[in-house]
Amino acid sequence: MPGWCLAGIVALALCTGVARAAIPGPDPNDAVLAATFDAPQQARDTAPTTATAEPSTGPLLPAIAPASQEDRMQELPREGEIVPLEETRRGPLTFSLTLLYMYGGVIGQLQTPVAHATASTSANRPTFDEIGISDANIGDGEFGVGWDNQQIFFGAQYNHMSGSSTLGRSLVSGGVTFPAHTHVNSDVRMDWYRLGYRYTFVLDTAPNNVPDLTLTPMIDAFYWDYGYSLDAGRIGHAGNSLQRWGFQLGGTFAWRPYGGRFSIEANLAAFPQNQRLATISTESVIMRYRFYQWRRYDFNVLLGVAWEQQYYNDHKVGAPNKISADFGTMLLTGIQMNF
Repeated sequence: MPGWCLAGIVALALCTGVARAAIPGPDPNDAVLAATFDAPQQARDTAPTTATAEPSTGPLLPAIAPASQEDRMQELPREGEIVPLEETRRGPLTFSLTLLYMYGGVIGQLQTPVAHATASTSANRPTFDEIGISDANIGDGEFGVGWDNQQIFFGAQYNHMSGSSTLGRSLVSGGVTFPAHTHVNSDVRMDWYRLGYRYTFVLDTAPNNVPDLTLTPMIDAFYWDYGYSLDAGRIGHAGNSLQRWGFQLGGTFAWRPYGGRFSIEANLAAFPQNQRLATISTESVIMRYRFYQWRRYDFNVLLGVAWEQQYYNDHKVGAPNKISADFGTMLLTGIQMNF
């Protein structure tokens, strides 16, 4: 071998040794770095690398452990457990609309003189029965606006009755004489309109925080619209109409077992008789059931019995206007919407 070739090989070996000495080897205490140096190049190229997380500059949030199955089971109602009824959430003002229908018998009298002359009317006649009226179909509606435990309400009652009959004895009414055996047709109107205020006192509360025992006093003023007509064709026609004011004091006692969908209530309203005022008294026992609820609306069906008395006597000298009607026992049905 030529001498210059041997000198070149020796120089190359010396350079390689110096280069290897300049490059430090892997730290035997760093297992990850040592494994990286020892692994083949292809494995190093394809192996996933672990990125070092940058320190967070935001607030540290506590770690939330996922709910265990036991916790989730505790949130579900157990078998046989009574789930409290969820009450409808409404705003500061609440509204209600109640529609009622009542049907039942009626007795009473419609003494109607002319200028209070004794000869212009038969005493305490005619009665409802003798002019062919024995029952009444009454419609009643009420709209209320409430806040907290208070409510202002407006109501109206439609009560028109009609009948026909043959008189068993002579009758004088409205200055007209109707002989016995006369066939007559009758129409009677006893409508009234009311405006009032009520306040609810909570006497007891159910476990679901719903009042289950309440007492609600009320007061209202009403306008009474009375009309009377008795027609016998050629023989003659008698009629009269009166409009008077009146007042009512009363209240409602209600029981709603366990704050649930069903409730029962007793209602009473009356006022002392006065010759300048009409007198209307009402009594009822009503069962109420909430059958549907949607958003802020709920619907209730009502079923019960009712009684009503209307009375007016102006106590004029001679023959006064003396009108009385006693309705009941009446079947009551209805529906109520609260929103």
